Amino acid sequence: MMTTSHNAVPSNATRRVMASACHAWASLRATLSLASVPASAVRATAVAACVAVAISTGGASAAHGQAELTPEELHVLRIEATPIGALPRIGAPMPASRDHNYWGLRAHGGMRGGRSGPDMAAIAGGVDFQLLGGSVFGATAGYQERECTLLGEDCGGHFMFEGRARINLLTGSSRIGAALGDYSSTVTLGTDLGFGYAPDFVPGQHACTVDLGVPVSLGMFQKVRLVGFLTPGVIWAVDCGGEPVSGQRNYMLGSGIGVQQLLHRGLDVHLGLQKIFRAASGYQFGLSVTWTLLP
Repeated sequence: MMTTSHNAVPSNATRRVMASACHAWASLRATLSLASVPASAVRATAVAACVAVAISTGGASAAHGQAELTPEELHVLRIEATPIGALPRIGAPMPASRDHNYWGLRAHGGMRGGRSGPDMAAIAGGVDFQLLGGSVFGATAGYQERECTLLGEDCGGHFMFEGRARINLLTGSSRIGAALGDYSSTVTLGTDLGFGYAPDFVPGQHACTVDLGVPVSLGMFQKVRLVGFLTPGVIWAVDCGGEPVSGQRNYMLGSGIGVQQLLHRGLDVHLGLQKIFRAASGYQFGLSVTWTLLP
């Protein structure tokens, strides 16, 4: 759950500011009393002291959210803020007629698990264009909750966007399916290239990522098709304004299972799980639904 400004626990720095202000006020009040200063003046001084405490406390709280972010935490937040790190992977589309182009719609829901802190839930929608029943080019837009544990009061959420191209390199029959008596089974090997953007993933900073993957899918059966998929890949955080970015490689592995032609020839449902191999990262899992507009 996201922390709000009215139930946030003060940081140690905030407590120290408040304690120092209280001690200073107690000393000042005693001094004013001994000097026989009128009560109205004492009250006015109290108001000024309270204003000073509020300003100091607010400044300490604002600084707290940023002071807690180590370079590693900021890096992981950056690569988890764009769709490649926030949403689950999906399997390759079914082999289709090479005589037609196809349009498709997508809906995604994902969250993070495997470590402490909020789940950074994300939702998104997208549109795909499948060229002559093969390679797919798509765009995605969505919204993700921020990591409130680290950001403190600078919480809420941010938008995220992505462009992606999946190029089919090879589609052929599967010996695994043939061994099980399913001679319609296919194996699809491709390459996946994506660019992601998330404005203000941390207040005042933007996230940009580039990723490259090698998706492999195994599809079996015909009436309702079962698809298992595995996508090893690499993701880079790149500079798009704001703080400098190292550009170091981050390895990841996506996997999942999908059911295609579920109740309708154009309806597919996928369950996905993804891991980015960084110590501060958990794992990403979620559900995706795609709808292909058949000619």
